[in-house]
Amino acid sequence: MKKMIALLFITTLSLCAEDVYATFDIVANKEAHLTPKVGGEIEEIFVDVGEKVEKGAVLARLDNTREEIALKIANNTLLSAKLDFEHANKRFLRYQKIKDVIDQEQFDNFAFTKEMKKQAYLKAQNNYELSEKNYQDTFIKAPFSGTISEKFLDVGNTVGTQDPVVSIVDISSVKLILQFDEKHWKKVKVGQKFLYSVDGDSQSYSGKLTKLYPVANPRNRKIKAEVVGKNLAPGLFGDGSIEVQ
Repeated sequence: MKKMIALLFITTLSLCAEDVYATFDIVANKEAHLTPKVGGEIEEIFVDVGEKVEKGAVLARLDNTREEIALKIANNTLLSAKLDFEHANKRFLRYQKIKDVIDQEQFDNFAFTKEMKKQAYLKAQNNYELSEKNYQDTFIKAPFSGTISEKFLDVGNTVGTQDPVVSIVDISSVKLILQFDEKHWKKVKVGQKFLYSVDGDSQSYSGKLTKLYPVANPRNRKIKAEVVGKNLAPGLFGDGSIEVQ
């Protein structure tokens, strides 16, 4: 009798719990192929493959001789326009105090001159900001902290806005993109445990499903899911089993 109860218990467990086989690829949560905002010739590349960089670091620079000169001219124009406006504004304020004892036309001329100088100053500010933007667009900067994963071009190459120069990847946080047979679509749920191993690594790992894709791939009849991973290199692959209840 005891043997029969034990057999029934084991059989019940086997019916309630099973494994769903899945393969996976490891991808980075953040990865970007960086292209310039303007076309031109690459003047300098400051990084190499495998180098870690911080967000905002300058990775490469295009030839920006023209943009640099234009920025200096815009800066000088801005300083001159600022001085002119400040001088005109002081004269206007000074004569505003005695407007009742001076000719109205003369006062209006001071007011008009001040307004014209103000508009010239605002225009110079806009031109400077545009020149500054054009100058900054010749630099390629890291959009986030990470590691340089590839360098596509070298100094002297001419690039357009669609040509990647370097790629950056954040390897501190990766995810496993699982694929399993669509026949298990009712069994697999977010939060279930995934036991897996990475090709070339004898160590066993585990994680939980964080995302389940809503559609199956009609070409291979597979459904995708995601698991968060750590300390694993993007590009690796492996397989494992989803513990389904």
